[in-house]
Amino acid sequence: MWAKFCIHVNWKKAFVAKNRGGLGISSLYAMNKGLLLKWVWRFVTQKNTLWARVIQALHGVDGRIGTSLNGGQRSCWTSIIQEVNNLGQKGIDFMSLISIKLGNGEKTRFLEDKWCADGILKTKYPRLYALESCKLISVGTKLSHPSICSSFRRNPRGGNELDQLVRLEDDLKVVVLNSSHDDLLGFGNRSTGICYGVIDSET
Repeated sequence: MWAKFCIHVNWKKAFVAKNRGGLGISSLYAMNKGLLLKWVWRFVTQKNTLWARVIQALHGVDGRIGTSLNGGQRSCWTSIIQEVNNLGQKGIDFMSLISIKLGNGEKTRFLEDKWCADGILKTKYPRLYALESCKLISVGTKLSHPSICSSFRRNPRGGNELDQLVRLEDDLKVVVLNSSHDDLLGFGNRSTGICYGVIDSET
C-alpha cells in the first residue's frame, strides 16, 4: 500500500532571498508586480516614444512618479504609479534602484536626476540648486560651460553657498563624459530575480 504524506511548505519563507535564509523562489505576486513596474522602467527609458509623450501630456513630464495620488480619476497608469507608492510604504524605493550610466550627458539632468553615487544633486546641494537659473540643465551642457557658476543667477557669496560649491567641484573631478555614447539606464546592481525576491520578502 502506498503511504500518504502531507507536506507543509512555509511559502513565506520560501519566497525570501537565499542570502536571507529563504529559497529565493519568485511568486506570481512578485512577478505580477514586476511586470507592472516594468512600465515605469519603460517610461523612464523611452521618454521620446509616442505612448510616453501621451503620459507626459496627461500627467506631467515626470508622469507623477513618486507623487501622492489623492482622489481624482483612476487609470491604468495611475494604478501602476500606485504600485510604486505601495512599495515605498513597505520600505522599497523602486526609483532608487534605477541608476544612470553617463555617456555624453545630454539626456541626464544635472540637478534633478540621480547620476551621482551620493544621490540627487539638488538634494545634496540645495543652496546651489536655488542659485541655478536653468533647473533642468543637462549634465553635458553644464559641464561644457567654462565654470559651474556660468548658469547661476549670481555667484555664490560665501558661507554655505561657497562650501557647497567647493564640494560639488570636488565631486565633479571624477566625472568623465563620452561624447560618442548616449546616457544609459541600469537597474542598480540587482538582477530581476533578486528584485522579485526583495518584493516577496518585504510584502
